[in-house]
Amino acid sequence: MNIGQLRQRIIIETPTTSQDMAGGVTQTWSTFLTVWASVEPLSGHKLFQAKQANADITGIVRIRYQAGIEPTMRIKYGSRTLSIVSIINSGERNIELQIMYKEALD
Repeated sequence: MNIGQLRQRIIIETPTTSQDMAGGVTQTWSTFLTVWASVEPLSGHKLFQAKQANADITGIVRIRYQAGIEPTMRIKYGSRTLSIVSIINSGERNIELQIMYKEALD
């Protein structure tokens, strides 16, 4: 992993549910972690390969290894919201996480 490529600041958020007085359930998002990352939208051949495995993948976010990140979480990158599709611990060495994402519509 080349840490010089981690130039974008992202926020990883976790869902939180709460119940209101009327019994309705509301989902909100709270910050789990703020880290430096490399956000890489897929294009061309890489996008074609990713769509063969999973039609929803539109890019990869690379970060230093952090325990506890789950596919139920999401990523905020500026004004964009990225839904986590899958997480790969590169080489199972706990050095780098590759987070496959799809662009979420808010």
